[in-house]
Formats: sequence, C-alpha cells, structure tokens
Amino acid sequence: MDELDWTRPNSDVLVWQMPGEEGPAVSKKKKSIIRPAAGATIVLSALITGTLFGVTMIRAVNVEEIKPPAAVVSEVPVQETKRVDVTVSVIQGGLFSTKEAAKKGVENAKAKKITANYVSSEGQYMVLYGVFSSPDEAKSAAGLLEEQGTAVYVKDVTASMTEAAAKTMTEETDPQKKINQLKEAMSR
Repeated sequence: MDELDWTRPNSDVLVWQMPGEEGPAVSKKKKSIIRPAAGATIVLSALITGTLFGVTMIRAVNVEEIKPPAAVVSEVPVQETKRVDVTVSVIQGGLFSTKEAAKKGVENAKAKKITANYVSSEGQYMVLYGVFSSPDEAKSAAGLLEEQGTAVYVKDVTASMTEAAAKTMTEETDPQKKINQLKEAMSR
C-alpha cells in the first residue's frame, strides 16, 4: 500500500491525499439559495406586515381620550349682585355668648311649638322667633307670645343682602324661611 501524502500546495494548510489522487480536492462554493434581491424583498415584506399588524392592534385596543367636562354655562340670567342694607324688626327670644347655648334655646322654643332659629351677630348669638317688615307687626306678634308666657324683645336688625334676596324676604310668608334668610344674610 502506498503511503499517505501530506502536502502543502500553495497554502499553509495541510491537505491529506490518498495515493493516486491529484492535487487537493477543491470544494466548490455553494451558491446562495436566496439571491440578495429576494432577501431584501423578504425583509421589506416582513417590515410592512409588522407595521400593518401593529397599527391594526393599536386601533383595536386604543381607548378614546377621556376629556374633562366642559364648563356648564348656565342659561339662567345672572342675578344682580348689588348689595343693600335691609332693616327688619325681629322678635328676639334670647341672646347667648355661645352657639351651643343658642341651639339649646332654639330647641326649647321648638318644644313649645314656636318658630325659632339662632343668628350670629357681633360675636353673640340671638335666638329669633320672627322677622317682620315693620315694628308694629313685630310688636303684635310679640304680644301673642307673651300671652303664652314666653319672654320676648322686639328690636330692629340691619342686614346686608342682594336686592333679589331682600325682595324674596319681604314677599316670603313662611316665618321659618324668613328667619333662615335673615340668618344667611347676616352670616356673610
């Protein structure tokens, strides 16, 4: 048997040859299965498909923006804010230095079936049994309360309120609502 021949024809790599073979076996370069133009087309198609899929998913999942509600514009005409001083006659059932004492005075009056509420005035609390547009009306109503054994005092009180509130208070017939309106006006 012939011996194997290790040669280096024109290279630094050893090539193994069987006896009787001529020169080193040269491997042929494989041709690319995918041509460069076809590769670019595949990459471009993948990008387009991915983009279309992404846009479709965003549209499918996209939630509408929640916008804060716009300011509601009132269709009711704005009332005048011009303030006027209104003087009314009141029936006072007591004057207290604390709110708690005034509330107790109101509860006692309501237990006797007397319309009452307290009003803050100059750091003190007045318990009122009625609000009237004239001193004569107030004195007449105070006389009825005194006949029932309730001590009362008639006096004039001035409160600042809008013209519309003053008109509403003079037209009001419910005594409790009149007292409440005066309390609101005096609390400002």
